Amino acid sequence: MSTHSHPPATRFNDRPNFDVLFPPLPRTLVEVSRLIASPLDDGSLPALVRAIEFDPLTTTTLLRRVNSAYFGLRQPVSDLAHAVRLLGFRDVCELVMTSAISRIDLALTTPEQKRVFQSIMRLCIGSAFYGRTIGQRLELEGQGLIYTVALMSNLGRLVLFYNRMQDYEALWLGSAGATPPPAHEERLIFGLDHLSLLEQAALVWQLPAEIGEVLQHIHYPGHMSSVRLRQVALAISVAQHASATLLYPLEPGSELPTTSAMHALTRGRSVSVPQLQRLLVDQQPQGMRFIEEMLRD
Repeated sequence: MSTHSHPPATRFNDRPNFDVLFPPLPRTLVEVSRLIASPLDDGSLPALVRAIEFDPLTTTTLLRRVNSAYFGLRQPVSDLAHAVRLLGFRDVCELVMTSAISRIDLALTTPEQKRVFQSIMRLCIGSAFYGRTIGQRLELEGQGLIYTVALMSNLGRLVLFYNRMQDYEALWLGSAGATPPPAHEERLIFGLDHLSLLEQAALVWQLPAEIGEVLQHIHYPGHMSSVRLRQVALAISVAQHASATLLYPLEPGSELPTTSAMHALTRGRSVSVPQLQRLLVDQQPQGMRFIEEMLRD
């Protein structure tokens, strides 16, 4: 018996262009992104606690996840400040950002819409997981930014979905295997793609300048003058590729094709491209578990 409240979208609106609207981001996400982009000092932890404590839902979600089996703490934690001190600034920022981004309200009403939203969240969280893995293994500068920007790097898809929900649903679920639509198909239907929306989104959401610059150049890192931010952008490009290939759809044993970003990222380092590919493939089970934990109600 079908559970559809109405038939899923199967055809496209005849308007190729539209005035883009951006869904509001949770305030906590924006505030924590600014803390991440600022130099770490003695005031960072108290500032992080203040940013979270005014958001009861984020506080509750953070404490629940901290006490989950995934983190394996010996003693349950019920105090926010204690949790922040116990896990540390970066880990708490990552948890808060992930929780906040999965709570973006799009007023979803059908099973198909919820399925597409969950798929976009999987890409976001999977990219963040792999970004962190790459940053740690290669000991990259700017590791604090990598997880955050990788988490946001697929939000252009969310903007398209927010504006043309039925059309994007049709594009996503109508593809073979219900996989993320490529940019050229988005341009054909909407007149723009999720990549071009990232720069606009960073300005509308008033994200920190460094985060906006990396979002703008993820697929063109060679245009960036900062070596540190270029490495961040390369790491996120590889992380996006790994997330889309290995974590969506969930198929064990997937292979990870080589990309130019992999070669640029490993050039001059002790880690080779095959070693990086092996690392990312081996992390597939952990990545899947992390996504499920972060999306758990």
